[in-house]
Amino acid sequence: MPGPTCAARWHDDPPARRHNRRPREERRPPRARRCGRHFGRLAAGRPQPRRDPGNQGAGPPDRRLQGPPRASAVRPSRSHGVSEDSRKLRNPIPSFSAGTTTKIEECEFPDELLYDSEGLMWARPSDDEVVVGVTAIHAAVAGKLTRLTAKPFGQEYSRGRAIGTIESGRYFGLLKSPVSGVLIDVNNRVLRQPRLLSEAPYREGWFARLRPTQRPADRETLLSAAAARGFLEAQIGALHVRCFAAFPDYEMYEIGTECAAVLVKLNELFEKIEVGDVVHIVSDDWTAPIEMDRWSTERGQPVVDSRREGNLYHFLVRKVRHVDPPRLTPHS
Repeated sequence: MPGPTCAARWHDDPPARRHNRRPREERRPPRARRCGRHFGRLAAGRPQPRRDPGNQGAGPPDRRLQGPPRASAVRPSRSHGVSEDSRKLRNPIPSFSAGTTTKIEECEFPDELLYDSEGLMWARPSDDEVVVGVTAIHAAVAGKLTRLTAKPFGQEYSRGRAIGTIESGRYFGLLKSPVSGVLIDVNNRVLRQPRLLSEAPYREGWFARLRPTQRPADRETLLSAAAARGFLEAQIGALHVRCFAAFPDYEMYEIGTECAAVLVKLNELFEKIEVGDVVHIVSDDWTAPIEMDRWSTERGQPVVDSRREGNLYHFLVRKVRHVDPPRLTPHS
């Protein structure tokens, strides 16, 4: 008698394992990737765990937003003089001024100040003087500052004339007075530490004090934040401004990299850089906000700014103190 056909043998055999699996809608969702579970093994030099192909986190990066992926890049730039203001994700610092602010595309404009017609300078009038400085727009356009200069004291400067210059690696511009008056003082601290002018433009980073000579006429040309909102929005769009709380000394583009590997690289970099340096991290891992907050708390290094743009997460981390390398516990 002939043997059973292939079909008969298939049905006579025990059911295949795949037939015992629960329906797709009853299966548990894939477990989220966590940095902390693999941190010790990666630091100890063991192979990096493979990514679950069924769990892609935030999905493939949007090439329209970020362009082609780049390897992790480090661009050192020597700059000293650091603002002490910082914040963690769970404990943000207050706004740039003591009062309320108008926020436009992550750029802040204190409501107590007045702004010139270009949106680049602000003025704070008082009884007998006017304090002036740069706006968040001007600071963002200039980038990380390297040098500031001031014009001679005791001379009168008309509205729109330069009372100083501002320089960075990519920018040179004039600091134009928003009012007419006699230059009576310049903030020596920002001359020594130009970074203050861009990181705290409305507080410690003020630039100069003038004794006004044409107060009524100048007041008509200055606008409050509410009145200048439309113009400020147009300026931000025209100049392609992106406001951050600090300008980085190093940048890490970690697109498609496991967050555990990113934290290992970040720890290695923090052992080499100086106190006060800022690192900009870009990641597409959706667990990055939780893990960066945990890392900041454990290491005692503040995240001074963070945001999400599309499927990318941006973090600015400042080194505020030297720390010993983390101790590795044996992995059983």
